[in-house]
Amino acid sequence: MDKATKKQALLNYFSSFDYAQELVLDHDDLVSWLEECIEDFRLRNPPELTQDWQVWETPDEWERRVLTNFRSTNQRFHQALGLYRQGDTELMERVCSAIRGLSKNMDVVSERWFKYVDSYKARKYAAAYNDVSEKAANVYNTLRGRWGEDKILRETITDPIDEAKLKEYLPGHG
Repeated sequence: MDKATKKQALLNYFSSFDYAQELVLDHDDLVSWLEECIEDFRLRNPPELTQDWQVWETPDEWERRVLTNFRSTNQRFHQALGLYRQGDTELMERVCSAIRGLSKNMDVVSERWFKYVDSYKARKYAAAYNDVSEKAANVYNTLRGRWGEDKILRETITDPIDEAKLKEYLPGHG
């Protein structure tokens, strides 16, 4: 696939309802995996473990700040998806923008407690976080027209996407 064709296919894919729906489902997973991690920490560890920790190092703070934020964002994502299906992209754009700024908000909490969580669950949470961050950036940059020259073609930014899948998003396919 030549660069111009691939660029158009990526723009069509990242602005598609299917991709937005994948993003929302990934965010559902993000919330679920964080809930699992918090529950796992509490089941595996005595309360005394955190008695000398700063409050921002504990899962309690993650539950209070991060999980509350994720749940609110999740509700907004589901609302945005309904509007997106109807062609209204504004709320999806705003929610994706909020996701892009999320890492700044998370700078005030520590991931120390994740060392005491089942490693499989912690990895699943981290993978879900990365997936949501990447997809939200892809949707936002596409809807706002902020890709710049050929950044959309850089797999280090968008992650690799199977060209056979991309062909489904070209005009005249199907």
